[in-house]
Amino acid sequence: MRKYFIYILLLLILSSCMSSPARRYYQLYLGEEEGTGEKTIDKTVLVERIEVDDLYDDFRVVYRVSPYQLNYYSYEFWADKPAKLIRDSITHYLLRKNVFQKVIQEISRGEPDILWKSKIHFVEEIDSPEVWYARLSMEIELVDFKSKERLYYCQFDRSERLGTKSVAMVPVMLSKILEEELNKVVSELFQELE
Repeated sequence: MRKYFIYILLLLILSSCMSSPARRYYQLYLGEEEGTGEKTIDKTVLVERIEVDDLYDDFRVVYRVSPYQLNYYSYEFWADKPAKLIRDSITHYLLRKNVFQKVIQEISRGEPDILWKSKIHFVEEIDSPEVWYARLSMEIELVDFKSKERLYYCQFDRSERLGTKSVAMVPVMLSKILEEELNKVVSELFQELE
């Protein structure tokens, strides 16, 4: 009897040691401030699916320890793939700020005047011994739906220092970078399209 008790105790100890850590899921969040202070551009914009390199088209959060090595966290995940998270963030930003008369993600929702195209080059955490960074590198292009003429283009590649060496800070900083860059894009759009 005592022998069985010891076996059961050992099994319980081993199973608790072998249990995996809890998975954590992250999303982007751009603030709640509404309106731009500018008037609305009287056009319908279609926010297209975002192009992204296969390395970053993954639910796992990517971290880089050198220019030559990429890794994926085992228990840290995006709530959705980064391209979808960023596309949804852009759409919600444009709606919340009332930038365009109408913002859509599907052509079935109406004929657009403008196509909002984006491409992600990097969406990652960069780890160095002293400090960690969040990096977002993208292209944004606006194209006239009918003529296919380019109306606007910008590219950015930003790395911002994280307050602490924690993967939980990556979506916070990526959200900040994206919102700041969208603020610049919208400001320039009002000058270009009005």
